[in-house]
Amino acid sequence: MESVARSQPTAGADPAARKDETLIYRQSRWTRLTHWIWAISLFFMLLSGLQIFNARPQLYIGKQSGFEFNNTVFAIGAEDTDAGPRGYTEIFGHRFDTTGVLGWSGPAGNETARGFPSWATIPSYYDLGTARVVHFFFAWILTTTLIVWLVASLVNGHLRRDLAPRLDDLKRLPRDIIDHAKLQAKLKTPICLDECLRTANHAEQAIAMGAAKIINIKLGRMGGFAEAKRIHDVAQIAGVPVWCGGMLEAGIGRAHNVALASLPNFVLPGDVSASKRYWARDIITPSVETTPQGTIALRDNPGFGYELDRDFIRQITVREETVA
Repeated sequence: MESVARSQPTAGADPAARKDETLIYRQSRWTRLTHWIWAISLFFMLLSGLQIFNARPQLYIGKQSGFEFNNTVFAIGAEDTDAGPRGYTEIFGHRFDTTGVLGWSGPAGNETARGFPSWATIPSYYDLGTARVVHFFFAWILTTTLIVWLVASLVNGHLRRDLAPRLDDLKRLPRDIIDHAKLQAKLKTPICLDECLRTANHAEQAIAMGAAKIINIKLGRMGGFAEAKRIHDVAQIAGVPVWCGGMLEAGIGRAHNVALASLPNFVLPGDVSASKRYWARDIITPSVETTPQGTIALRDNPGFGYELDRDFIRQITVREETVA
């Protein structure tokens, strides 16, 4: 997936310079073409997506909305004031004046109420139907090109040769912590370490070197509660906040994540979600549910807090083995 260009000295150049033939490695034409198609597709999807969002410029917590309760966490709008129409953006109940950009924008004397301004949307005028056509057209272009690239990368070995991690890459994981430490020293933005931390010892090293100001803890990656709890304690002592990383778990794993996230140093929001986000029916009862505020209530039942839905498990069982 690479092509090589060799730079040639110009005629009449110094003889010493002629001996300096620099090799310049670059991606193949097909790789560059697919990447440009992705970039263009994402551009049109973003701007048409903003036009679609303008149809109702609000975001909610949960899957319900209505007039009897308010679970809006983000909104763009306009309101009449003594000084005339003003645009605003509201985030978790905190309102900011964004006149001229968000909520109320347009040419002087011809302003209108709209979420994102005309220069940031495709089309620039309000047309939900056209925006959806553009959005889905480029979504299909993006998806098709990704599939073609993936198949080609599998066939020519690019995926295996250049992208898949090798054993040497895994052995250099401790080095990854050092590199993050160097990067964190140059940034004000706190770096969160995730995949390169698997043990409490890794966490201690990362914190000591200043490589991590936030740590993500996944039960599966840590090997269970014991090591996850040790990493939590190491981070808590050092004053480093942690958050719980969820994956595509069924109810049992999800319930364990909920329990883990109840430890005191899990002060940042995690990505543990309700059962119905992924499953029409979970294998535990009751299912894990989120409140309108986006929280999950803890259960004090014995064990992991839930009961197995044994009847449903029997229905979906494909194979059964008994180990003596």
